[in-house]
Parts: sequence; C-alpha cells; structure tokens
Amino acid sequence: MTSPRNNIDTYLGFALKEHRVIANKSLKDIGNYIGVSFQQMQKYEKGVNKLSGNYIFQISKYLNTPVEKFFPNSSQYELQENQKVFESNSIRDSELTNLIKNYSAIKQKEIRKKVLDLLKALADC
Repeated sequence: MTSPRNNIDTYLGFALKEHRVIANKSLKDIGNYIGVSFQQMQKYEKGVNKLSGNYIFQISKYLNTPVEKFFPNSSQYELQENQKVFESNSIRDSELTNLIKNYSAIKQKEIRKKVLDLLKALADC
C-alpha cells in the first residue's frame, strides 16, 4: 500500500530541482554522486519517493548549497499553500526551470532586483 505524497516530500523535490538547475547539474550527475539511478532521482524530484536525511546532506554538499535551503522556514499552513503553487507549476515545469536558470545567470545584483520587481509587477496585473 502506498501513502499519498506528503507536502514536505514535494517541497524537497522542488528545492532539489531548483538548486540542481542553478548549479547546472543533471539528475544523472547527482544520482552518480549519491549512488542512485537517474530514475530514482526523478522520483525524488517529483516528491514521489522520500529523500533521506543522508541523501539531502550529500546533495547539499555536492551542489554547494546549505542543507537548510532544502527545507521551508514557514508554518504548516504556508507549506500547504506552497503545495498548491507547486502543483499548479507542474504544467509549466520547463518554463520554471528556464526562468530559474536564466535568472541565476544574471551576475549583477541590481539587474536581478529589477527583473524580480518586473515579475512582481506583472504578476499583480
């Protein structure tokens, strides 16, 4: 019997993907580093399978990202609200990946802030 996906599993998968894209690493790269298959990494990223603390630690080390960046610093209510955002974004997954990759490629802090301000303004329309 399988259990339904947990919000934190989905959140961890989303965070994994976000940090992986920013670091310009593939699922295969990370899988090879921690010793799991590409398919298993896909399941972690989609939140289908649970990531162990050991794997989260190894992945954070490999991506040179603090381990706390993989966890929400919000209340359970906010985590449930974020779940809705993750689910609605799944259709536009490639757009989100492309956005993160291009945004993280902007080196100048002032320009990144202006891009972020523009996105916020557009979202309010």
